[in-house]
Amino acid sequence: MEELYKLVDDWKKAKLKSFETLASCRDETILILKEDKCINYGRVSKAAFIEILNSLKDQKDNLENNLPKAEYYIYYILTVNKDYIKSTLESIKAIISDTYTTVEDENTAASALVSRTGFLITEIINFGFTKGFIIRLIRGIFVFNPGGSFEDCWAAFYGRILSQDKENYSVIFKGYILESLLDDVNIPSLKREVEEDEVAKIDVLKGISKYRKFLQAAVNQRFMVKSVTALDHYQALKIAKSELGAMLDLMHLGYCNLKIDLRESALVVNHNSPERADFQTIHFQADDVFTSNDTLYNNLSLKLSNIESKRFIAQEVVAKIESAIRYLRAGSEAVELEQKFLNYWIGLENIFSTHDINAKTFLRIRMHLSTAHAVSYARRNLHDFHKSLKRMNARQYLPAFNDDLTYLMDVATYDLVIAQSTEQPFLALRAQTLKDSYFGNPKHCEETIKRHKLNVERHLTRMYKIRNELVHNAATFQKIENITSNLRYYLVFVLNKLIEYFDGCQQKAISDRYIDMNDFFLFQEAVLKSIEEKGYLLEDLLRTPHPVEFIV
Repeated sequence: MEELYKLVDDWKKAKLKSFETLASCRDETILILKEDKCINYGRVSKAAFIEILNSLKDQKDNLENNLPKAEYYIYYILTVNKDYIKSTLESIKAIISDTYTTVEDENTAASALVSRTGFLITEIINFGFTKGFIIRLIRGIFVFNPGGSFEDCWAAFYGRILSQDKENYSVIFKGYILESLLDDVNIPSLKREVEEDEVAKIDVLKGISKYRKFLQAAVNQRFMVKSVTALDHYQALKIAKSELGAMLDLMHLGYCNLKIDLRESALVVNHNSPERADFQTIHFQADDVFTSNDTLYNNLSLKLSNIESKRFIAQEVVAKIESAIRYLRAGSEAVELEQKFLNYWIGLENIFSTHDINAKTFLRIRMHLSTAHAVSYARRNLHDFHKSLKRMNARQYLPAFNDDLTYLMDVATYDLVIAQSTEQPFLALRAQTLKDSYFGNPKHCEETIKRHKLNVERHLTRMYKIRNELVHNAATFQKIENITSNLRYYLVFVLNKLIEYFDGCQQKAISDRYIDMNDFFLFQEAVLKSIEEKGYLLEDLLRTPHPVEFIV
């Protein structure tokens, strides 16, 4: 809702070129309003609010009349939901504490629990806690605390999230720099040694072996210390990196020959418990897990060599794939989050660009990428479900379990997983959801895939707005970690699809006609059309490949 509020303001200030950006966020907000049961509407009507949002049209008279109303409703609801995190936590606790007499009631409650937990985590991150801290907190309280009762664990989690108290941190960065370059440089923030007046109890840290080497003074080395207040270690590093970036920018202006090579890890010290200081990588870590081995390297090398050897493939295809790989690497190696985002976007944009001056590249991205992802969506979900079954050792009660996924075409597989609801309730819920989608009413599967395609389009619209602000306004962002991970995934996904398609393609009947990028896009459209015409059959969906060479 905060995003929509900002977009309404941007539209009023003529900062948005297209009403579609606002409309996309509006439609997404309406869906959330219909699903979220924890939003407090105060003295206004939920139905009236949704009606106002639905009434917004790209017409001057309409917007002059309805935009101020929508803006006020959003403002009002934001102000009466200051305790949204607390009310959502209490709603989750109520669901967990309740008793259910039927399997249907249990499934309904479990679905509500999954939905509200998603809303909770999103809001906690939006408040300022980092995803890394939340994962670490949940593991520390609920997973690696076998002796604690659920009530005690929940009380600890509830209290930590709601306390929302910021603490004082010192973040110590270490950089390597030639002493000869420092002869005529007078920058107090470059320290030969970290002193007590900068970091509380620094002598205690220097006495602990795992910190001693990092804090030891040496030639060609300087420390930079940033003192910040933050909700957790990860946020402290994030704030300190921003301040360090500004400092390095200024240093570069004054001393353009001064090159500082930052160490990849910084030491984050909580003033209240310095002995629990923590090393954190200064590079942003994407959420996805990526393979890294000889088999992957050799496999990709063979595929790319095969593509290059096919003279019937347009040279532009090879150039676009090579460019995308280059910008994927550039984004992965970049330190600044904005630079990562821009590199990933450049790689993606180049794939979908065309020489047609009348074509709009973003519209091509939104149309073709969402289509390609819709084609692979079902198999992607089933492949992920298969990995969950393997991780939970489900093969012990699934006799047909195998890595080719054929066992997932049998409804009996899902029934066996559902029967484990007492021991593995969420896995059973997932099995029930998939069963309903692929073995129930075909319309359900159709709606799921179409809804996913629309969600991808909306997310790409959100990314495009960030891209425009970075490029045209030189904006800086503090909350784009997740969306940068998503953008990296989209780039990796489409790269895999391209390599898969062009590695296996055959020459056209007319030998002087090249296979180009448009053939790839048309193939994705044709496959999706075929899936639709056949009624979204599970056998057909599973036969559609989902490339996983990079992502596991």
